[in-house]
Amino acid sequence: MSKSIWNFEVMDPYKLESLTPALIDKAEKIFNVSFPALYLELLQEQNGGSLHLNKFPVTEFEEGFILVNQ
Repeated sequence: MSKSIWNFEVMDPYKLESLTPALIDKAEKIFNVSFPALYLELLQEQNGGSLHLNKFPVTEFEEGFILVNQ
């Protein structure tokens, strides 16, 4: 990925443990899905945490975006 969405904070309380194949298999079985490869690639970079790119553009709101922090 050329630009990360993560802040990479050292003590980020929203960051989860690193993903393993066993954790991915478990989650896919629980939710009865197969996660897309690009989603898994993103989560291999960092599993959760504070977002650097945290504004989702929408025209329905006066601000023009929805803020998503984690």
